[in-house]
Amino acid sequence: MSMIKLANNFYAGPQIQTEDLEDFQIVGIKTVVCFWPDGEGADQTDFSDIAEEAKELNVKAHYLPIIPDQISDEQVAEFGRILQDSLAPSFAYCYSGARATMLWALS
Repeated sequence: MSMIKLANNFYAGPQIQTEDLEDFQIVGIKTVVCFWPDGEGADQTDFSDIAEEAKELNVKAHYLPIIPDQISDEQVAEFGRILQDSLAPSFAYCYSGARATMLWALS
């Protein structure tokens, strides 16, 4: 699992697997946000599997699918609300981490 610290309480990275959520406990991640639409990649883990494992580990999981190069003002605002209303630290992911980084910068 790859994770980049963008702020005191925010990390971004590429697609995670369910077993990566256990590693999140080391850095204390409380919230996970998925920007990668299910089915976009053949080898990606479905968000429902991530959400199920997150719930078992008391990590809140949010699904906000973003199509590359089609980020809307509404999606930026929704991500801002998610971060504001969620426990920190947070981790956001997509295919490579680029969308997650971009949404963080825009929010």
